[in-house]
Amino acid sequence: MFQFARLTRGGVMRASIVAGAAWMLQRTGARAAAGAASSTGSNDVVLKRSRYGYNETISRLSKMISDAGAKIFDTIDQSAAAASAGLTLRPTTLIVFGSPKAGTLFMQAFPLIGLDLPLKLMIFAEADVVSVAYVPFSAIAARYGVSGMDAQVASIDRALDSLANSVALER
Repeated sequence: MFQFARLTRGGVMRASIVAGAAWMLQRTGARAAAGAASSTGSNDVVLKRSRYGYNETISRLSKMISDAGAKIFDTIDQSAAAASAGLTLRPTTLIVFGSPKAGTLFMQAFPLIGLDLPLKLMIFAEADVVSVAYVPFSAIAARYGVSGMDAQVASIDRALDSLANSVALER
């Protein structure tokens, strides 16, 4: 949990907010540790346990993304970012990737989908369990009312699933 303060006419109002990723990890961690691939339902996150170590999972996913012709826009070591702020975080990396050609077509037709593009894979480790998490593109498309592009949405969903399954313990 983190705190934020907001100034109001009456002074400072404090509120607690549960960070979405932290909440998701807590909620789904037990299933990931058990080796199950799962969808967390209401937040549409797919979580799969990797059969490889943390660095190997990142390396394999990055190679598959590049080999498929997609662009890796960034690989963010979130645990290193936390350390730079004097905090600790389990090993966590976010791979930001996609196809500018495909993404642009969606953003031309549905501009706000750009809030969730490029696509992202989160790789994190808890003890000896490495997991991969992502939001299916169909959930992203539904969030922004994408219509008339069902085949393209399904194709991107299959690609994401195939990518995650390439390192998954259970397929």
